[in-house]
Amino acid sequence: MISIIRRRLEDQKGFGLLETLAALVILGLVSVAFVQGLVVTSQGTGLHERRVIALNLAQSQVEYIKSQEFQAEGDYDVIEGLPDGYSLNIEAYLNEEETRQEVEVKVDHEGEFVFGMTVLKRVA
Repeated sequence: MISIIRRRLEDQKGFGLLETLAALVILGLVSVAFVQGLVVTSQGTGLHERRVIALNLAQSQVEYIKSQEFQAEGDYDVIEGLPDGYSLNIEAYLNEEETRQEVEVKVDHEGEFVFGMTVLKRVA
């Protein structure tokens, strides 16, 4: 029995068409899955980068607002040198006792909200 199997294996020379096609299909499926993984990773990296930039912009704006004099109307200056595609929106509200002003800083990237931060400023 073993000698029959050995003879059959020795008679085969190389791969047949079916084995080659099966290997190509498997290789193609693995390649597609790998490329999809790269695309998802790339998109996630871009989203993370936008969020980090927005966080830094919001923190910088909040610190800049803290350094400015109290503005009853909430007309605070916006930091200069924003990266392309980014914008800052500042809204200010007085609390009920009118002792503190709540200032909201919102960061948009190409018109889409990315990050927001709120700071309380004491009324002068």
